[in-house]
Amino acid sequence: MGINRFGTICQEIDFYRSGIISELQQVYSHSS
Repeated sequence: MGINRFGTICQEIDFYRSGIISELQQVYSHSS
């Protein structure tokens, strides 16, 4: 149970991180 919960948190972190990276890339491409 604990391991499954930890795996789910890792998946959520990866999802949010990829979304933030894509937004940052858009900002950088617009500014340059």
